[in-house]
Amino acid sequence: MDEYIALLQQLQDTYASDTGICLLVTDGEGRGLTRPSGKAEWLRPLEDRNEAGRLSPEAMALTGSFEGLSRPIEYEFRPGIKLMAMPIPGRAPRRFYLWAAFFTDSRARLLLQSYYEGEESEGALYRELRDSVPELNGERKRQLSAKLGAMASITGRLMQTDTEQTTGKRQLAAIREISAGLDRPENRLKDSLQPFFALGDGLDFLGLAFKQDETRFQVVEVLGEGFSLSGSSFSLGEGFLGQTAATRQAGRWGNVSRDPRILFFRQNNVQVKALFSYPLVREGEIIGILFGGSRSLTDIPDAMYDFGQTLCSILSSQFVLRSLREDRNAHFMRLSMLMEISRTVTMVQDLKRVLFILIDMSLSLVEGPFAAALLTRTGGKAQMVSRGLSHSQVEASILELSERYETFEPEDPFYGRAVLTEIQGVPVLECPLVYRYELLGVLLVALRHRGHFEEYRDFMMALSIAVSGAIHRIREDERPRGYDSPALLHLAMKQWDADAYERTLKARDLAAEFARSRGLTEREERLTGEACMLSGYDPELVKNEVEPELAVILDELSGLTAADGELDLPEPPQPEQTQPRKETSQIAALALGSVQAEPKLGTARIRADLLAAFTAFLTRKETVDLEVTLGETAAARDDLAFRGDPLQAIRDMHSLSSREQEVLSLVATGASNRDVAETLFISEHTVKNHMTNIFHKLGVNDRSQLIAMVYQLGYNHAYDPE
Repeated sequence: MDEYIALLQQLQDTYASDTGICLLVTDGEGRGLTRPSGKAEWLRPLEDRNEAGRLSPEAMALTGSFEGLSRPIEYEFRPGIKLMAMPIPGRAPRRFYLWAAFFTDSRARLLLQSYYEGEESEGALYRELRDSVPELNGERKRQLSAKLGAMASITGRLMQTDTEQTTGKRQLAAIREISAGLDRPENRLKDSLQPFFALGDGLDFLGLAFKQDETRFQVVEVLGEGFSLSGSSFSLGEGFLGQTAATRQAGRWGNVSRDPRILFFRQNNVQVKALFSYPLVREGEIIGILFGGSRSLTDIPDAMYDFGQTLCSILSSQFVLRSLREDRNAHFMRLSMLMEISRTVTMVQDLKRVLFILIDMSLSLVEGPFAAALLTRTGGKAQMVSRGLSHSQVEASILELSERYETFEPEDPFYGRAVLTEIQGVPVLECPLVYRYELLGVLLVALRHRGHFEEYRDFMMALSIAVSGAIHRIREDERPRGYDSPALLHLAMKQWDADAYERTLKARDLAAEFARSRGLTEREERLTGEACMLSGYDPELVKNEVEPELAVILDELSGLTAADGELDLPEPPQPEQTQPRKETSQIAALALGSVQAEPKLGTARIRADLLAAFTAFLTRKETVDLEVTLGETAAARDDLAFRGDPLQAIRDMHSLSSREQEVLSLVATGASNRDVAETLFISEHTVKNHMTNIFHKLGVNDRSQLIAMVYQLGYNHAYDPE
């Protein structure tokens, strides 16, 4: 600033010397920006008697007529004593004025020869002025006006350059101050707005409104004295601010005091002449509005508007950073919560307590009005525990959920997809509890807003996995001792029919493996195997000793198998007959039929698709069982003759090491990993490593594929009966 004032002083001194007039530049309050050039004593009539260096209120009253002027006005300050003054051209809000005092003209001087003849001090002052100020007539007065206009124009450019430079420095300092607060978690919104508000000459208020829902915005922060906007709200598209929210475009408006779009401010007793606003956007979504205005300015200066856009960008970045920080803290808290729940439920033995832990944690996290957990039970029964729901709401929810989830089939073995539903107008996150494709129950968590669904969905699904495992564990632990009777009954069978015992044992393993490949639940897999084990008993005899669902499977199984354990081939059922409902009973029947001396798989009551799948399953099993065939005694293996050497063919096609060739030769004859280890005097771990390398080099995935490759190359295909 000092540099520009020095240049302005030199300019003013030059013009004062050229015109012979005393010149002075003041600010809008009448304080001298420069020192008087020329005869400073001439300015004494214009000075404020109470404050040195400032023009009197009488003189400053002239500035009221300067609005819109681009040339000096002539004013007769006292009879015969005249001055010229004009505003320095420049942008609001700061104003400056150029004063040229005093002069007279020839006719006024003649008339005033005896006008100030009094003895009072003021008369003496004006007599001195009357006699000493220059006399300007027609052309000289026009020249003075032109020179003052030129000086005002140059001064305006100097002042504008200084203002821009000063403003730039202040803005840079403000940006640094705002940016420094970005890394401070305790930084408040007010702290970010204050540096900009302090910059704005003529800016009376600065505010921030945040989006409350899909259509409403609420003012949360306002800077400025006497403004009661905090807490007030406006709608999307309503007035100037709502227009910015709807279009996502920044805007500024001048002379808006009578504009009907200013109604929001009038309703809150805020008078506004000029206004600006900017949209705050995060990840493509508008989250708020930054706005400000003036009661005195008729338009928003470019510098103020441009810096507001910069502040808006900084605030958007600050909100993104704050959001990331909050997300990080939230994820850490949820991870800690998940770990704590997982640790807790592994030790809890009471099922109801597990459910209450689940809903209490859900309420604590989401802070919704209620949470509940529905637990399904065998026999079509269900129970619900809840917090925040009335008795009637619980009953209605049990009925509605039980009906809706009656045919539910999970897509994944250990969790169900969370969905957004609604209970009496309240948005609800609904998450199935699943274990091994079996629906155990449903978690319900009320949300404060529908938009919270995406935020909490993944965590609730993760939480459901931990709780589902605990529910399954507790249920298994709570199974009555009578449910262990299938193993005891099966063991008893061994005493009176050892062959049947071995067949059912084989069928049990086969049925369980096939059930697992079909994606049945762990419980269904167990029940299928137990049905095979008890297939030799009359269902009526054991129905009171086993769980109800197993009794149903045994009853259905009896209709699919004959007394000797082979599959029955009844006539096509009549319309009134009941078809088997459970896939478990059909799998048990197929497994039992396949282990008979003469396997029989065909039956009109076995689903065609299930029969085809089981047949394919057995075909795959045969490849695996080749290892048993090859694992006969060494003497039996010596009786086999082969056409060609498939192992040598494999060695020729693939770069196996000598040790890998030895391992392959033993494995091809049915040796287990332990047999190979003992034969070659190496550890089983080393054998596994060799097997992994062999699989990789031969392009197979497991031992069965390896044996199949040997067979395809002719191994054991040319048996010589001699």
